[in-house]
Amino acid sequence: MDLDDELRRLFHDDRLDVAVKPGIDEEIVGGARRIRRRRNAVTGAFVFAVFAAGGFAVANIGGSQSLPPAESGTLTTTPPTSSSASVPPPVIITQTHTVTVTVEEPPAGNAPNSNNVPAGYGKLKLGMSQADALASGVLVQPSNTALGPCAGYRSESVPADEAAVVLSPSHGVARIRLPGFAKTSAAIGAGSTVAELKAKYPAAVPQGSGFAVDMPGEPAWRYVFSVDGAQKISGVRMELKNSDCTLS
Repeated sequence: MDLDDELRRLFHDDRLDVAVKPGIDEEIVGGARRIRRRRNAVTGAFVFAVFAAGGFAVANIGGSQSLPPAESGTLTTTPPTSSSASVPPPVIITQTHTVTVTVEEPPAGNAPNSNNVPAGYGKLKLGMSQADALASGVLVQPSNTALGPCAGYRSESVPADEAAVVLSPSHGVARIRLPGFAKTSAAIGAGSTVAELKAKYPAAVPQGSGFAVDMPGEPAWRYVFSVDGAQKISGVRMELKNSDCTLS
């Protein structure tokens, strides 16, 4: 017997028949319908959820957003400074310094010669030897002015006068010219009037275009005051009364 005949015999065997429950076909169809309804419900819910989520996202993206109100205020602006604005001129402060210089003057009276202090200004003293005067460092430049056997020098305090200090080979320092700011112990100096000079030094006598006042001390010396056309003191010199220098 071939294979086809055998299979045909087996399929037509009554023992292979299965009894079917009455109405089973309706139950199967109903169950299939219920399954289909559940599936459609789940699918619809899912689709609704997806569309709802998408709509929310779109609403957040495209919707109007509420911003906090801007703070109101007043804007104050400063106008630029014009470059052509006038600048006040600088303030110039002038200060005047009063310098008091003590000129060494021997005390008046009949004190012994050993106690007498030579008159002078700074490091220089009248009668100081020529060598000591040159070693003082005060003399800065010799001059060619003819002063007899004596030599004139500019000094640190009076550099404009080539004969501010005069040295004698025999008598030493014969002249010391005081700087313009220096005054005598009686407060007479450049700028003082002739009336003030005579009030402080009643013994003043005319000499050339000025006045001379003999002063006490050793070696013997005097003040020589130059006077300008306004009758004011223009210069003060301390000089030996006796020297071999030609002092004008």
